[in-house]
Formats: sequence, C-alpha cells, structure tokens
Amino acid sequence: MRPYVQLQMTSIIVRLRRALGYICAALVLSGCSDLPDSLKSLNDYQQRVTNTLERPAVRFTVPNYPRLPASRDLQVEVPRVSISLLDAWRIESCPAAQLIAERNSALGKLSQGVTRYYGDLLLLDAGRECVATVRAEDPNLAERLAAALQQKAATLAAARQQAIASDDALRHALRMGANGLREVDDAVFAEQLAALEQVVYALEQSQPQNDEARVEAALQTIHQSDYLPRLWRTLQEQSAYLTQLATITDNLTERAGCDAPTRPNRAEVLHTVFLKFFIGEVQPQLAAVTAQGQRAANVLQRLQALTSQPLLQDYLAQLVTSVAQLREATKAHVQPWQSFFTACEFTPGG
Repeated sequence: MRPYVQLQMTSIIVRLRRALGYICAALVLSGCSDLPDSLKSLNDYQQRVTNTLERPAVRFTVPNYPRLPASRDLQVEVPRVSISLLDAWRIESCPAAQLIAERNSALGKLSQGVTRYYGDLLLLDAGRECVATVRAEDPNLAERLAAALQQKAATLAAARQQAIASDDALRHALRMGANGLREVDDAVFAEQLAALEQVVYALEQSQPQNDEARVEAALQTIHQSDYLPRLWRTLQEQSAYLTQLATITDNLTERAGCDAPTRPNRAEVLHTVFLKFFIGEVQPQLAAVTAQGQRAANVLQRLQALTSQPLLQDYLAQLVTSVAQLREATKAHVQPWQSFFTACEFTPGG
C-alpha cells in the first residue's frame, strides 16, 4: 500500500490548511454574510412565503455542528510483538519474511490506520502458512513463531481501534464539512459510499480477503473528495433551517385569510408558492439528501458497532440521527400546509 502511505505523509499540511479554512468559514457564517449553498432553494421559498404574508424573512442561524473527536483523544496503545533477528533470518524463504521486512522499513514504519491494520491481517495469515512450512524441519522454530503469532492476534482488537482513530482518509470522510452540498450528485455519492463501505468492511475482518488493492483504492477515493463531509453538513443545515422556519407557518390558515367568506388572493398566491417552490423544488432536494443520508447512515452504524470509543460512538450517533431529524423536520413543516389546504378548500395537488 505504498502509494497510500506516501499520501499520508502530506496529511499534516492538508490538515493545517483545512483548519485555517474552517476558521475562515466559521467567521463568515457567524456573520451571516452568506447563505449556505444547501439552503438556497429553501431560502428562496421562505422569502416568497414571508413576502406574501408581509412578515420578516427568517435569517438562518448556524447550529452547533457535531465535531469529530480529535485523534489524540482516541489513541489506543497497541502492544508490540516481535521475533528475534535470527528467527527472522531462518524464515526468509517464507512470504511472511518479506512482510516483516516491509513493516520494518522506513516507509513501513510510517504506515498507520487501516493500512497498518490490514497489513497486520496479511502478516498473521502469512505467518500461519510459515509455521506450517517450517514445522517439519524445525519444530522449535515453528513453536516460537506460533507463540508470536498468538500474541500478535491478541493485539488485533486494539489495532482495529487504533486504525479507526488514526486513519487520515477515514477521518476525512467522517468529519463535518466546512460547507454543505451545492447540488446532490447520485454518481459521486455512490462512488464515495462504496469506498467508505469497502474501508468499513476491511475493518470488520479478522482475516485478509485478498482485496488489498481495493482497500487502498477506497482509502484514496474517500481521502480525495469532500462529498461525504458536505453531506453530513447539509443534513444538519437543512434540518436546522426547516426547524427555524416554523415561525412562517404559525397560524398560517388565519394569516392567509382562509376564514373569510371567499378565498382571498393571498391564499391563492401561497397555494402557488407552496406547490411550485416547495413541492416542485425544495421537497425533491430534501428527499434526495435524506435518501443519501439514510444509505450512508447504514454504513456509519456498522462502523459505530466496531469502535469501543464513547466519544466516537457519540459523534457517529449524531450523524446517524441527523437523517431522522431532517425527515421529521420536513414532516413538521408540511403539516401546517396540510391544514391550510383543508381550511382554504384547495384540492390536493391542485
């Protein structure tokens, strides 16, 4: 997995630049100078409603976004297991010897995260084959190797936790984006979700599945895209804004004048705005984000089951919950409109 290990070497610089970007983004949002990209359609809709009702527009208030726990707060001590140099020399004809040499190289010592965990699986698998190979010629060597492998296998649980805590690509995919989605892209999402699922699948294994190249490719894929981080933020933004828009639907039927003997023009305009801009534009976007969020949440729940870190479990739970929150916020926003349609005697869909 050398290409990905080399990619990891640039991660510190990337994280520093990203941190600066987060600070700038926070300053911009705190000043409410720009509306998030994910809320443009929703904001256009609410402005049309508030203009019709002659009420103040609702300014988006930035919510408290969940924060991925720092890697240093999730670190796990993984016991070191080794064999003597003499034994390493004696098994040099085994594939395990090459893996040990790679692990002890300068580049191998830099490997971390999922790459290192998968390397442990490969080493254990090759080590077992080596024990079987040398047992007939040197039973004592075979016993020493088997004992070392048993010790190594006992560290897998800790190694998995360390992999989840430290992998730069995985953390990149899980972090909250600095911005939401400009548009929902099913093709990009499918690629990113498949890559994340491949990484989670690799962490679920206790035996290598001959998919080292796929794991490496998946790590690079999620490391090089902001789509999933933007999706997490979009779920938070849209849910928060819909909740904040509850004020524009308060007493909607009365404000529209539906208690008058004849249906007023204001009600007709509101009817058109809701159908054209909410049902026609906003709802499809909300539905698409919710659908992607639900599919991603299914993978996050698998990762949540793998980690024993309470801080990370809580963060992942917040990402998963954000899907239901958006779904419920959408339903709550539509309910006053349903009452409006009934009171003003509008037929559903027309």
